[in-house]
Formats: sequence, C-alpha cells, structure tokens
Amino acid sequence: MMSMWIITQLVFFGLTLWLAGYMVARDVQTMPLRLTALGMLVYGIVFANEFVGGMHRVELLAVPALCWIGAMVYMVPESVPWRARVIRIWLGAVVPLCILVIINPWFALIILGLMGACLVVVMRQMVHIPSRAWYGFMIVSGLFFALSTSMVLVPLQIVAHDWLMLVLGVDLLLLGCAVIWWDTFNAGDVIRTHAMRSLVVTVVAVSLLIAIVWFAAGVDGGVSTGYRVALIGVTVFGVVSHVFANAIQRMIDGLTMAKRVTMNQQRAVLRGTADALPRLATVDVMALDEDTFVRVTRRAISHLGDLPKLSTSPLMNLPVVMSAHADNPLDRVIILRTLLVESIERLRPIRGAEFGMTDEWRYYNALYFPYVRGIKPYGRRYSNALDDEASRQAFAWFQSVVPERTLRNWQQAAAKLVAHDLRNMR
Repeated sequence: MMSMWIITQLVFFGLTLWLAGYMVARDVQTMPLRLTALGMLVYGIVFANEFVGGMHRVELLAVPALCWIGAMVYMVPESVPWRARVIRIWLGAVVPLCILVIINPWFALIILGLMGACLVVVMRQMVHIPSRAWYGFMIVSGLFFALSTSMVLVPLQIVAHDWLMLVLGVDLLLLGCAVIWWDTFNAGDVIRTHAMRSLVVTVVAVSLLIAIVWFAAGVDGGVSTGYRVALIGVTVFGVVSHVFANAIQRMIDGLTMAKRVTMNQQRAVLRGTADALPRLATVDVMALDEDTFVRVTRRAISHLGDLPKLSTSPLMNLPVVMSAHADNPLDRVIILRTLLVESIERLRPIRGAEFGMTDEWRYYNALYFPYVRGIKPYGRRYSNALDDEASRQAFAWFQSVVPERTLRNWQQAAAKLVAHDLRNMR
C-alpha cells in the first residue's frame, strides 16, 4: 500500500511538472501560460518538500491561487477598458496577500473571495472563447480549484492533508489544460498530437529513471529519505531534459561551437520548426470567419521574428503559400513571412520614405518597426542599439507620443488591413 501511495504521489508530481514545463516551452511570452506554469511549479515545490521531509508549508499554496487570478485577468481581451487597471491592482496586491496568509491562514478567505469574483466577472468578459465546452470546463475546474484551495489553506482538517494535496494537483492540471486550450484557440494551431508526443516521451524516460532508483531502494530494503530525494531528482531531470530538449541543445551548441554563430542559428531554426510542425492545423484557412482570420493574422505578425512559431500558423495553408510548390516546410514558412512583410510594406503611405509621424503613417509604423525591424517600443536604454536613423526616430516617437494601449489598437486595426490583403492574394 505504501509503495502504491508513493507511486501515486510521483505520478501527480511528474504530471504537474511536465504541464508547467510544456506551457513555458510552448510560449514563455504569453502571460496566462507563464502565470499558470508558475502556480503549478510552486505547487510542485510544496509537494516535493512534503514528499521528502513531511513538512507542511501550505501557506505557499496561496501563490497558485493568486497566479490563477492573474492568468484569468490577462485572458480578458485587451479591448476591455478595465483590464489594464485590474492588472495593476493585482500586481500590487500579490505580495501583501501572501504575507497576510503567512501571518494567519484565515486571510486566505480573502483570496478565495477574489477567486470567485474573478471567475464570475472575467468569464462574462470573454468575448472570444473556444467553445461552450471550454466555457463550462473553465467554470467547473475553477470552482473545484477554489474549493480544494480553501480546504488546504484554511485549517479546518475536514479531509486528510495528503489527499487534499492530490485533489489540488488534479484541479491545477485541469486549469492548466483549460489555459492551453484557450491559447491554442487564439493561436489557431492544434495541440493534441504535439502534447501527446511530449507526454509519452517524458513518461517513458521518467519511468525508466524511477525504476532504477526503485530497484536500488528495494535492494536496500525500503524507500528512505535519501531515496525519496533521488526519486524527486530523477523525475525533475527526466521532465526538464525532454520538455526543454531544444533549449538545452541550443545551449550545448553555444558552448561547443561558440564561434559558428550562423550555423547555430540555422540549427536552432531547423530544430524548432521540426518540433512545431505537429501543431500545424490542417484547416481551410479561407473558410474561416473574418474575426478568426484577423486573429490568426495578428498572431502570425507577432511571430515574424520566430520562424518555428510562425510555422504553426493556419496561414501556412493559404492557397498562395501552398501553390508555391515548396516541399520543405521551412521554405513555406519563409514564403509566408515574405508575404506578411510585403503586406505590411503596402501600408507605407509614401513609397521611398522610411518614417513619418502623421496619422497616415500610424498603421505602418505600428506593425513595421516592432515586428519587421524588431524594435521594442517601450524598452529602456534601447535607442543606442538601433543601427539606422529611421529606427531611432520611430523608437523616440513611440516613447514620447504613443501610449501602449493606443499602439495595441493601431496594431489590431492594421492587422485587419493585412488580413484583407492576404485574403485577396492569388
């Protein structure tokens, strides 16, 4: 019985760690994925601490709840007026609420109340949702997560603590799946094949490592504290080494072939594209409704500097791309990137001019400089690194004249124009 309980705990720990890593590897820049992964990682740390030493630090489990609140707020469309204000309030409240829970666990009721309010208000503002099934799944998993979090944080001792930790892990896994489902819908790609492959490879590798440690523990006559540490260690190693295999290989290439920068970049692009191809949705992109087509176009524009991510865009199925007779997927994604850049170039109001500050330039500037030139409009101490006068002028213009919200609105409007141009290409 004890052996089965240990295996059950390791399974939930490994699944939590894998899903958190998979979210980060999928897109570390997407805040809902990043926050959900952070919450799952904190849960994993608390779980590992209890598995090894039996010490209960349940106050840390307020972090997953706060991370989930933040993830939900970031999932609200940027067009909602109160979104930015609520994000600032959430950022300012995270640390004080964590301190209050550490002082007295009953303060967790404040977090639980915020979770309930967030679930009701935010879900009402979700304009673009994958499906009714996703909506119901998010509501149910969110309610169960709030219930399990309350039972863990508030010291009522209704159910055994070990079982509550497992239930909380299940709820976190469900919420993680819901957030990935939402991100997949926004990106327009597919997730099942890619995620299943990653999970199967990770499970096989981790199972073999655990079997070795388990055999050694059996020879010594039991699972001591040292063997528990080893079980946690091999689980972490197995998950990280497979989920972040591409990043690890890039680091190794950088160490062993530091002087061959161009070759390292080419190898990284090839590996990333090959890994991302299972996420490409085989859909008739021309049959998509206008809002969906604009959304996937906006997402594709944001990935102009990342060919592996661009290769998963449904725009890869555009007739003009498919008719190019390029057998190599990398050739097709380069064709798509060229088409997007040409569409953005057609927004330039004056041919031959590099930059302008009048209203007629705003859509071109909003897409060209951040995504084609790679300027970070609101970066700090960035202007000295720009290598041409037009980029420096654009950077100064963004910093002094254009608020972030205005830039996002311009980018959305410009993406509609690019999407219309792509639809009309033959």
